[in-house]
Amino acid sequence: MRIQLLPALLIFILALLTDWYIYSNVRKYARPQRRKFLSWIYAVSAVICWGLAIAVFVWPKKDPNEPIIIPMWLLFTFLSIYISKFIYCMFSLCGLCIFRNSGKRGKWNLWVGVPAASLVFIFMWWGVLFTRNEIDVRNVEIRSERLPKSMDGLKIVQISDLHLGTWGTDTTFVSNLVDSVNARHADIVVFTGDFVNRVAAEANPFVPVLRRIKAPMGVYGVYGNHDYGGYAEWPNEESYHANLELMGRNTESMGWKILSNASVKLKNESDSIALIGVENWGEPPFNQLGDLVKAYHDPEGKGQDLNDGIFKVLLTHNPNHWDEVVRKISNVDLTLSGHTHAMQMEFDIGGHKFSPSEWKYPKWGGLYEEKSIGNTPMYLYVNIGAGTVGFPARLGKALPEVTEITLRSADH
Repeated sequence: MRIQLLPALLIFILALLTDWYIYSNVRKYARPQRRKFLSWIYAVSAVICWGLAIAVFVWPKKDPNEPIIIPMWLLFTFLSIYISKFIYCMFSLCGLCIFRNSGKRGKWNLWVGVPAASLVFIFMWWGVLFTRNEIDVRNVEIRSERLPKSMDGLKIVQISDLHLGTWGTDTTFVSNLVDSVNARHADIVVFTGDFVNRVAAEANPFVPVLRRIKAPMGVYGVYGNHDYGGYAEWPNEESYHANLELMGRNTESMGWKILSNASVKLKNESDSIALIGVENWGEPPFNQLGDLVKAYHDPEGKGQDLNDGIFKVLLTHNPNHWDEVVRKISNVDLTLSGHTHAMQMEFDIGGHKFSPSEWKYPKWGGLYEEKSIGNTPMYLYVNIGAGTVGFPARLGKALPEVTEITLRSADH
């Protein structure tokens, strides 16, 4: 949970102006007999809200021994209140323009501004209480001439971005997610990164639950940027490496195979496809640990041709890796990523999907198709994740996602 100073400063200035504006409205439009009381109530509530903001800033967020969920909840509470207040101010200013020379502006504030602000507040908390618990199964079909006929109908189920620390020790949602995954009866289950928020110990209560995920051809995964401990400040190198070792022990105990710049052959009868996994291909301040060339090798460790005729599935946490590297040096048929969360906000406007995440990630959710250098189809699927980080809510249609991918031979 990183808080950037400049955006935070702008938010706080805006919040202060919002409080000043609403306080002035209360003083101006409240009935005289109630004006003093309502002004006092608003001032006290604003001080309490600012106390939440101060607590977020002073909380030792990078201390691996301090739970991150407390400042997350405090920050979300602050933002839900002040975004709602800001909406009120916007409607109030509209009323000022409409009723500039009229006494109706106070009624406009009461009958339009207050309901609009209330709806926004309810919408945000609906994302906490309901949306983040409603699992969405999305079905995708990938058709390829390069897929062996014996693999036609192979089913891959993808999950991503669990961020287990946000749930504390409550395993209810993760248990429901596991049930949903197992109900798909997949041949392969894959995970595309971010088990935790900061430290490996966050996963401890969930290991027995996640161990229940089973698939005939195996459960595979890769690490995401949050899984390396980079969001915590470690007292020494030993504690940093101990955290990584605990992450490895947890995933091993779950029976999941982590592909850290490695690949395996998945066989059916005499045919096989390649499953490749890379470490996190990071963006600053994170290192680019993912190495696709290193990951695709034979059992003897010799390099293989990334443009060979084998159908290949790649697990890489960051979808930007696809445009920046994968498409430029390989003909990997299907790349599976996560990371974006759709910024935990997704909206459908006239049939067009929108998320603020597209301002940063050109490919932020769903299926994308391009052509390789050899003119063969290359697909990227971005799963918008199952967990939450930064704030404990999912808004609009950004439901926790389970992706069911069916591979089809072009002849079927």
